[in-house]
Amino acid sequence: MGCHEAMEIPERASQGFLLAATVARDRGAIRAEAGVAPEVCTAWLSAARAFRQLERGSRDQALAGMAVEPPLTAVQLATVRPRVACLLATRAETTAARPLLARGPLPRPGYVAEPYLLRLLYRCVRAQAAAETQNTADGGAES
Repeated sequence: MGCHEAMEIPERASQGFLLAATVARDRGAIRAEAGVAPEVCTAWLSAARAFRQLERGSRDQALAGMAVEPPLTAVQLATVRPRVACLLATRAETTAARPLLARGPLPRPGYVAEPYLLRLLYRCVRAQAAAETQNTADGGAES
């Protein structure tokens, strides 16, 4: 199988591959190698093989860090509806984000959102921020 090295691969995609190989008990992604696209195989397989060499405690710690989604920033939260910002308060990156989060009321006093709702809102905000970043990189063209 031929590998290309020119493609830049997002870190989260590489981590996702590593997590999938771990869940499948495919240490070093040996079984997965045949199905890995040439554009990503060098990065993904070398990461999987390096991960295989770690001590168990280090592997466990690295997996735990990969499984945590990065917190939302104040900039990302500034553009969402007030109630969404309030619900996502626990994912705020810094105390600078707290004033933005206080601008929207909870649906009712003491309301605790279901974890699946928070994950969905989080992903929507991250996708919106990524789209805006791409739009800016493309020169501000409307999509």
